[in-house]
Amino acid sequence: MPSPNGIFKGFAQYYKNATQDKIVECFGWSWSSMTKSNKGSVLRAAKELREVGIQIEDISAVYEHCKKQFDKFGPMALASNYSAWIKANPASGSNQNVSAADAQSRLRAEHVRQKAERESGEADDLGLTA
Repeated sequence: MPSPNGIFKGFAQYYKNATQDKIVECFGWSWSSMTKSNKGSVLRAAKELREVGIQIEDISAVYEHCKKQFDKFGPMALASNYSAWIKANPASGSNQNVSAADAQSRLRAEHVRQKAERESGEADDLGLTA
């Protein structure tokens, strides 16, 4: 059985990747075709948004908020305009009185579910399931 610290590290990596991937998806980009500058701005924006506890599903909404405000913008606009979006959307998931532990618990459960699905698929591929 993995140590609790190992599970947390897996969860933290999942949250980090999910945040970054959602930003890339919102802009319609692909990691393989992004420039070093594009990647850097995604990583910086994702880090700032994680620090304020954004929920993955709210990244798209912040993107749409920015899209209404600006003709052209980059990933850092998501971080820069997050507070304005929260103010305009007080009922958003990221703005609820949800403790950090509750938010982490939900994300951890999603991470465990996805990991189990991957492992189940790998077992199927190897012919290990009945």
